[in-house]
Amino acid sequence: MVDLPQRFVPTSSKLIRHASAVLQCGHDAPVVSVKFSPNLAYIASVDERGKLLIWAFETLDVLGAYHLDFACERLQWRRGAQLACLGAGGEALRTIALDVDEGELFAEGMGEIDASRVIRFIGSPEVEVSGDLCVVKYGDDEFEHEMAGLRRAVIEPCERYVVMVSASQLRIVATNEAAERLRLEAPAGASWCDFVVSKRGDFVVALLDDSTVYHIDPVKLTTKKVALRSGRVTACDLEDDGFIALGNDMGNVAVYDVARRSICLQTARKPIDFVAAYPSPDKVGFIGLRPESATAFLGASNEILPSDPLPAALVASCAGTGASEFLAACSDGRIYQIQLDSGNIRAVGEASGEVVAMCAAGESRAYCDKDGNLSVFSNSSRQTIVAKSIPLPKKLAVSENAALVACLYDEEIVVYGVKKSTQQHICVDRAVDIAFVREKTPQSIVVFKDDLSVEMASLKDSTTSPLCRIDIPHGAFISHAHAPKSAIFGLLESEEGHKVVVKISLKTGQVSEVLRILACGRQIWAAALSPETLLLRNDISMVKIVSGFKAYSFDDWTRSEPLEIGLC
Repeated sequence: MVDLPQRFVPTSSKLIRHASAVLQCGHDAPVVSVKFSPNLAYIASVDERGKLLIWAFETLDVLGAYHLDFACERLQWRRGAQLACLGAGGEALRTIALDVDEGELFAEGMGEIDASRVIRFIGSPEVEVSGDLCVVKYGDDEFEHEMAGLRRAVIEPCERYVVMVSASQLRIVATNEAAERLRLEAPAGASWCDFVVSKRGDFVVALLDDSTVYHIDPVKLTTKKVALRSGRVTACDLEDDGFIALGNDMGNVAVYDVARRSICLQTARKPIDFVAAYPSPDKVGFIGLRPESATAFLGASNEILPSDPLPAALVASCAGTGASEFLAACSDGRIYQIQLDSGNIRAVGEASGEVVAMCAAGESRAYCDKDGNLSVFSNSSRQTIVAKSIPLPKKLAVSENAALVACLYDEEIVVYGVKKSTQQHICVDRAVDIAFVREKTPQSIVVFKDDLSVEMASLKDSTTSPLCRIDIPHGAFISHAHAPKSAIFGLLESEEGHKVVVKISLKTGQVSEVLRILACGRQIWAAALSPETLLLRNDISMVKIVSGFKAYSFDDWTRSEPLEIGLC
């Protein structure tokens, strides 16, 4: 393989070819178990949908993935690179072999897992759990500890104490007496989700589901807490060198450094969590929206523009009329215009109720609230209520002169005249999005259908006629944005999960693919340079090149030497 230069600069900005291999994405569901490998080279994680991932510990790159056909409750590493996945009650078991050199996982077989062989000293304490009762047997003595809602009780390796936990309490009790050494109550609105005991028993780390970590010294009976911003913790694992792997309800995996009391590695929220995405009309790309923020990827200039947090939680959104611009209706009742290239956020209107659909064209804005009130406003005019108590539409479209508003329903388009209070009904089927043709006095509506066909609906006679079909097998339409002159951009998602931007001529019906973008792992964006080479960029514009089965990183993203990874 030819070594890449220390700094890689793409020779072409037209990133339109897709790669035959794509890095596996992270979890799409809450994580139920995470485990360090014995050699601390890997972290295994599994979510509630049975998706198993193997991560490189140093970089959190995904090395491989496997979809289990049963609900896995916990993971257990065995014999080096072998991983056991146990279902509820330990009844369902599959052993997974990880082949690092080949970068793949495969099922090795089914069977019962052998009980752990533990050599105990004579007179060693035993712990039994029955319902809410934990019984510690120490020689001829028995000590009972009752805890409502008892979830788990663990004896520490040196057998000096037992850790007990319920949703509301964590207790540390001595093994040789009935005394309770320490009790911690969960604060209001939080509950204990898990704990880990160090291999030497010198400390306990416990986690609340609000991402608060407690460091407990069971000998000195001292506690320290650290509040993390990593979502609600759903799984954890402790490595004896002082690292904790955390999985949360958003599908993220993080590594917590006990000594430094901070997160040292964390996967980013994935694009799959975006609320919506739109093509950028001037610089080809798209904007991805999350409930609390936004990111724009502009393919023409290879830019990534992250936004500051939104003023309030996002409830509805639509594409703006310029590059890296979008409109956001937030939970505070206001509608904001956000310019990602400048960072400017300004209120442009105020809704009468919670917005469920909105659209923009030129200076015109239209929205429908949850009560079915349809409103139009622009930068130069006050808000106008067009209709009240209408059925909630799937999509909206507004003309640039704010004279017409169209509502899309399952079997028809209803076009409202803003000034003359008129209604027009156009029969359609399987439509997923609509847009007025960009004219001062629009005569047609572009109709996008779920089979990726595009039609033109005439406002003169309420008829429809075919325009073109977008050739992306098994693709799904996401949204649209107007291009300069007589064209329109469509944003679609391919069967492989790629985001594809196409340009459609409204005069000839010609369709051309202008950009294909991949979303993968902790990398926010990936664009194809060739069928076998990917350019990856994260949300702080660090660059990584993946060619074949080797990854090259720059600007200290991870490291600059070749890193063996598996592509799926």
